[in-house]
Amino acid sequence: MTIADDSTTIELPTAAGERRSVSIDDEPSPSPGEIGRVLRDRYVLVDRLGSGGKGSVFKALDRYRTHLPEAQRYVAIKILHATAAHREELLSSLRREFHCTQMLSHRSIVNVFELDRDGDVDFFTMELLEGELLSRVMGRLQPLPMSRPQAWAIIREIGSGLEHAHARNVVHADLKPHNIIVTDSGEVRILDFGASSTSADQSPEDGLGPRNAISSVTPAYACCELLEGRVPDPRDDIYAFACLSYELLAGAHPLQRRRSTEARDFGIVPTRPPGLSRRQWQALRMGLSWHRAGRSISVRAWLDKLNIGRAAGPLPRVRDLASAPANPRPAMSSRPAALFAVLLICVTVWFSVAGLAGRKSSRNDVLAAAAASVPLNTGPVPTRESAGLPEASAAMAAVPRNAAALHMPSLTSETQSQVANNLGRDVNGSKLPTSLTSPLVVSASDYTVRSGEHFAEIRVHRSSHLGGDTPFVWWTEAASAKPGIDYVQQGKAIQSFPKGKSSTSFFVKLVPTASRTKPEVFYIAIAGAGRGASSGWAARAAVWLPTNYDQS
Repeated sequence: MTIADDSTTIELPTAAGERRSVSIDDEPSPSPGEIGRVLRDRYVLVDRLGSGGKGSVFKALDRYRTHLPEAQRYVAIKILHATAAHREELLSSLRREFHCTQMLSHRSIVNVFELDRDGDVDFFTMELLEGELLSRVMGRLQPLPMSRPQAWAIIREIGSGLEHAHARNVVHADLKPHNIIVTDSGEVRILDFGASSTSADQSPEDGLGPRNAISSVTPAYACCELLEGRVPDPRDDIYAFACLSYELLAGAHPLQRRRSTEARDFGIVPTRPPGLSRRQWQALRMGLSWHRAGRSISVRAWLDKLNIGRAAGPLPRVRDLASAPANPRPAMSSRPAALFAVLLICVTVWFSVAGLAGRKSSRNDVLAAAAASVPLNTGPVPTRESAGLPEASAAMAAVPRNAAALHMPSLTSETQSQVANNLGRDVNGSKLPTSLTSPLVVSASDYTVRSGEHFAEIRVHRSSHLGGDTPFVWWTEAASAKPGIDYVQQGKAIQSFPKGKSSTSFFVKLVPTASRTKPEVFYIAIAGAGRGASSGWAARAAVWLPTNYDQS
């Protein structure tokens, strides 16, 4: 399965069950337009600006504008591809694009002028916009997001244009960064209403009517309903607009460019971009809802929930667009250590006041109890760099296949039992066996994922055979690899060593079609889960995911 970028569209079934051809913008079909050709004895083609699914766009000199200043003599012309197959459908789509856009007159929507034909060449003219596509701007700024005031300004302008279109019953149905241009003069225009429709053509009951069913969508920005073949609805533009807005604010697509149907089925949840208020994040999540009912809101109401009025800056010229400052992540790793140090100081002071400083055994009991009160996974997940290991790009060969156990600090029998009891209560309130009666050392093998694998197998070993089943608890911990993006997050789960066995396995599910530019890692934490005297042990295994991992 290939995830298409924002310049690629995929075919969808029509109401009659037929399939229509795929269109890819960066691999244009042959065009009847030739540089220097004159259409209708009026438009002289001087340059090709780009190509889309239905046609190519040219810069053309309009001979009727020779009395105007030089900069105003040119127009853009969209010419239908000279494709034999499905030409009537493409022509119908070209006409629909023209008429839907002609219904709209707004500062954030491209202006169209005339629909015409010259021999076998069908075309329409529109204003010539000098600037840069938003997709290219975002690609230039990545991996950083756009400056927040500039991002809000662009979101405001796109939303204003969408609001205008929806008020006139026009649904864009293929909104994406590739269909937005930021001009040299500091304007934003929505382009390419080729997949658009009017809501009057939809079935009033469920939106499943056969008329105006679109032939193609862009997977990364299409909602579940469009991917499932339903006719366009204004709420579908809300989903695409939310994806686009998230990308401007976070510097990355909310679902790593996955299809919405796939992300829904795998339970992938986008992370909250830094700096958003709770209300703004709730609005953004509403726009990203899997179901139309969850995003049944007008564009204006959605923008109001985002509360971008004060946050948005002036609309910049395209050359002034800049990335947000690279703020370092907060140093969260020192917080647990600081809290623990404060706790120890308080305990020491308490001893001094109570006159118990000389009673070593009692003091050790209190310190051990304090240590036991700190959760097993309080500290940060170690990375290869923080451990002094090789960089991730060279890490695949350096990953040890059998990692040694990572033991907890030495605890008394009483505090070990307390840790085990706390873990037992954390796992769905289950009662755990009490068969641990002798010291136990546990280790877990790291795992390197190979292309095409759907699961990572974690092999856990114990130092000795015991008479009965020995329970333990395991869970996933994020590192450079992220839950919901690279693997399926697992909370604390109970597993047991079978009677008489020194090792056992469990499996962690991986998310398909994840794309990585370098190896990533996450961790599996394993801890004792019994009420016996020796269950205070822990281990950790690394799961390494390769570059360009693709399970399709």
